Amino acid sequence: MYEATTKNGRSLHERAQTSHDRQHLENLLAELKDSWDTIGGKSMERYDKVNRDTFKFLLSVVKKYAARVNIQIFLVCFSQTTQAGGSAAVLRSIH
Repeated sequence: MYEATTKNGRSLHERAQTSHDRQHLENLLAELKDSWDTIGGKSMERYDKVNRDTFKFLLSVVKKYAARVNIQIFLVCFSQTTQAGGSAAVLRSIH
C-alpha cells in the first residue's frame, strides 16, 4: 500500500503544473515517509517486546517443570533407542 501511494504521489509530482503544487506534493510524500517509518519502528518495537515476553514465559515454564521435561526427554530418547534395538546399551548407561 505504501509503495502504491508513493508511486501515485511521484506520478502526480511529475505532472504538477506549478512549482507550488510540486513543493506541496514533495512535502506530503516526505510526511508520508516519516509516518510510515514511525509506524514501522513502533511495530518492530512491539514485535520485539512480544517475542521477549513469550520467551520469558516459555523459559519460566521450562524452569518450573525442568525435572518433568528431562524425564520426558529421556523417555523419548529411550523409546527411540529401544525401537532401534539398543535397549541393553541404554540400560547399562543408566545404572
